[in-house]
Amino acid sequence: MASNFKTVRLKKKDETQFGRSTALSFPLSTAGRLRVLLFVLVCIFINLIFPPEKIYESFDIPKEGDITKKPIIAPFTFDILKTDEELQRERAEAMAKVLPVLEYDYDVTEKIFNRFTWFFDNMTLLNAHETPDSVKQRLWADLKKDVSVSTIKAFTRGKVNADNLLFIIDNMLDEGISAVLVVRDIKERDDFKARYNIDFVNYLQYKGDFVTLLRDEGERTVPAKSLLVKEGVIEREKAQLKKMFPPGVLEAVYELIYAYVSPNIFYSEELTSQRRVLAANSVLKTSGKVIKDLEIVGKNKLVTPDIYRKIYSLQIAQESMRKDTSFDKIMPIMGRVFLNTLIVGLFFLFASQRRKDCFTKPAHIASIVLVLALQYTLLVATLKIVDVFLVPLDWNEKVEFAYLLPMVLGPMLITVLFDFEMGGVFCLTMAFLAGVVLHFEFRMTLVHFFAGLVAAAGVRNIRYRSQFFLTLLLYSFAYFVLITAMSLIKFGQYDQMTLFKNFGLAGLSGAISIMLAITLIWIFEKTFGITTNLSLIELSDMNSPVLKRLSIEAPGTYHHSVLIGNLAESAAEAISANPLKTRVLAYYHDIGKIHKPEYFIENQGNNNLHDKISPRMSALIISSHVKQGIDLAKRYKLPAAIRDVIKEHHGTTLISFFYEKAKELDETSRIMREEFCYPGPKPQTKESALIMLADSVEAASRALSEPTTSRLRSLTDSIIESKIADGQLDNCDLTFSDLAKIKESFMPVLAGMFHTRIEYPETDMKKTERRVVRPPEERPLQGNL
Repeated sequence: MASNFKTVRLKKKDETQFGRSTALSFPLSTAGRLRVLLFVLVCIFINLIFPPEKIYESFDIPKEGDITKKPIIAPFTFDILKTDEELQRERAEAMAKVLPVLEYDYDVTEKIFNRFTWFFDNMTLLNAHETPDSVKQRLWADLKKDVSVSTIKAFTRGKVNADNLLFIIDNMLDEGISAVLVVRDIKERDDFKARYNIDFVNYLQYKGDFVTLLRDEGERTVPAKSLLVKEGVIEREKAQLKKMFPPGVLEAVYELIYAYVSPNIFYSEELTSQRRVLAANSVLKTSGKVIKDLEIVGKNKLVTPDIYRKIYSLQIAQESMRKDTSFDKIMPIMGRVFLNTLIVGLFFLFASQRRKDCFTKPAHIASIVLVLALQYTLLVATLKIVDVFLVPLDWNEKVEFAYLLPMVLGPMLITVLFDFEMGGVFCLTMAFLAGVVLHFEFRMTLVHFFAGLVAAAGVRNIRYRSQFFLTLLLYSFAYFVLITAMSLIKFGQYDQMTLFKNFGLAGLSGAISIMLAITLIWIFEKTFGITTNLSLIELSDMNSPVLKRLSIEAPGTYHHSVLIGNLAESAAEAISANPLKTRVLAYYHDIGKIHKPEYFIENQGNNNLHDKISPRMSALIISSHVKQGIDLAKRYKLPAAIRDVIKEHHGTTLISFFYEKAKELDETSRIMREEFCYPGPKPQTKESALIMLADSVEAASRALSEPTTSRLRSLTDSIIESKIADGQLDNCDLTFSDLAKIKESFMPVLAGMFHTRIEYPETDMKKTERRVVRPPEERPLQGNL
């Protein structure tokens, strides 16, 4: 499927590469799309596992009596909250001020009055002569249920004026008869019971002087003592009754009133409770305001109760603002996503532009992303463990446990797998990510960055796994210095015990990180095919099976490879490439010559087998050592870097001697140049390019009859120029400055070589591209050309 993506190229101003303008590009090839995809996935992963704790700057609340370490300024206007005790007291006071609510019941009043009218109507029927006896008997039976016979007789004799009694009853009901006795205490209740010789009375204990009475005409406040129960109301009306009725019927009147009068004013506990709740809720939770930008407390000031209340109120206001609306909730998430994406994005941008060699192969990209994800996961997991098991600690104490974070693991892995530059940038990236997680604790960002940088530097040129333990010592010393420095900056805030605790946490973190690194490096090497210095040291053993075979079956090639290693290693040191990697790759670059060693000049005696075969067959045999080398590398499970240098160290150069010879023998112009070229590809790394140049220079220098310094320098110049002209160095990152350093680094090594060869007579410039060769009649064929 054709790609619709285009490549954007930016001119590089200060340097060109081999006569062509070097461009900074953003290729959206397969590798480019993989980088974009992994970048998006990493950002999503980091933001998903980000701790749910808030990312806002931490706000430490000093306690009453503490001395403030910095001034606290109001970031916005907020209310000063009352303390819980103060709020409870004011609410209780507000509830106590609510008067008991009593309701006048008009329906009950009407029923009571109707009972009296019913009684007098019956009296009228009893006194009427026309009333049948049967009816009178039934009326007597009904009335005797409520009052005594004597009372009925007293009313039938007509000695009680019904209208006068109904008038009094109406007044009594209008003023109200309470269903509860309002008393201040139990003693008052008991006195009331004794006074009226009653066993039970409903009562309301209330120490106030007034109550609220609800009637149809409205709500009014009345004295609590004005609310009388039935006994009190009758007692109050006795004087009026004595004036209106003769003594002989008073007892009958009293009995009738007691029988038919009942309360019509009732205490409403529901309404009273509702009003008290409203009163409690109406109490303000605040006692004032703090205006924006006002200094709440200065530095080194005593925290008084009033100041503490303001600081506490500020923290509550911040929490409330985050929870009030969905917009406020999403703002921290947006900020977190932006920060994390920016940090990771800068790392990806640096790696993809500055270190293309580390960020072009899918396996390399995947390994970097996996280390980043692993490091971040360990960071978040460690903080979660601290948070779960150390919940009682305040934030400052939890921050100290950040020394336990395994922050040096990632920088060490990246440095060993790639190089120190990548490790340093990775360390900076993780330090910033940790700073975001740790509520922007800048000091912890600095500590983790410098400690990680020291750990990465400790494994920069690692050769043996035992060097990890030296790195642990360096790392521990770095943490000792950094923690001590932070303590001094904070004016000895940490006591001796805290310092020792921090040292211990940092040392434990380093030990865990190193043990993980030793294991993970091996896993990454095997999984992603990355060759580290540790593997290179093992591969540099001359007694390895394949090198042992090379020394026995192709001794000339073995010696030639050692010399190439010397030349290429010197050049690698000059241009800051990987010297160890370059030397080891040189040892293995020609292992394919084991297949037919006798066809290569360094392994021949006086008999040249190429004289007996056609030039096309000779070229095929010479070029086949590349394929044979790859097969051997696979058989011996050599890493990808060795397989790559085997393919790349000749690039697509022309096997010029046999090409020219073939053209001389075949005048029909049927000779195709491509048949006499190496399959390639061209060198993709600095190390492969160095081996290509060292291979050609070493082979050609052996042909010089008098290898003086000037002639060696001229020879080196001509070979480098021919490689540039042929485009063999187009795909590696060498610059003209690098090439000048390479040439100068070759000179001391070449001067130390005392083996000479007869100089090739130079043929036509265009045909041989300034290659120095030797006619076949003067010497056996040099297979390295």
